[in-house]
Amino acid sequence: MSKHFPNVNIRYMKKIVFYLLLLFLLIINAASVSRASTDTNAVDRVKQPARDLFNFLYGIGDYIAPPEETVIPDETQPSGQPTSVPSGTAPTFGPPPAPVYTADVANLMERVKDTVHGSCTSAGRGIITSSNSDCVDPVADVEGVKNGQNAVSQLKYSADSFEYVQCVGCAVAMAQANGIPYGGWGNAKQHANQFVMGYDYVPYDGAASTYKIKPGSLFVLTSGTYGHIGMVTEIIKDETGRPHSFRALECNYQRSGYFSHEKIWSFDQIAGFQVPES
Repeated sequence: MSKHFPNVNIRYMKKIVFYLLLLFLLIINAASVSRASTDTNAVDRVKQPARDLFNFLYGIGDYIAPPEETVIPDETQPSGQPTSVPSGTAPTFGPPPAPVYTADVANLMERVKDTVHGSCTSAGRGIITSSNSDCVDPVADVEGVKNGQNAVSQLKYSADSFEYVQCVGCAVAMAQANGIPYGGWGNAKQHANQFVMGYDYVPYDGAASTYKIKPGSLFVLTSGTYGHIGMVTEIIKDETGRPHSFRALECNYQRSGYFSHEKIWSFDQIAGFQVPES
């Protein structure tokens, strides 16, 4: 006995099959993209079959735009500071390959840094603010610190006046602690080419100028709204003895109010240096 089926609208069935097939491919495609989302090339590869099928059926060209280049902002630099440096010269963090803390100034500043990081913790380790500025009092008693009370007063004044300790106040304070008071004025960038008694300004103009820089000098950046300033504590040289970078004591750069002695700068990132005459 034969069976009889009702008439079926073939066009309607084709549409159903088409949309089911398209839905299935989109689901597979979405799952593949999710698995490959960290690889831009992989994402593009798994999308391509769906593109080809859609183009074949509709003839309207690619419907998925090619992935746009992702630009990741440089969040290691604070607002108002340089955000790009020559290739291969970006500042790094942590010990350099050269001998560490060989200069007396570097040893002194490391002791000061350890004291600040151990005492100033309420706003974050090593952060000096107007609310905790008394935490810098022990700096006056650090072994080797000169003009200790003046150094402490300068740190407190900077933090109390601007909510967080600033780079200029910190540099002036550390010059006091190093026994070579610095009387510069203005925002950090204004210390470039500025005459300061007891210091000579040396603009960076190539490798030859790096031999004039010594620990205790203040480096000056003129980028950004206010610029940046800090103390050179150690000159790092290559195997031929040529200076190529330096370690710095600086404040308010990596984070607001942060007291740092861990950063390495390339000389060619700096506008110039205030170098002690003595």
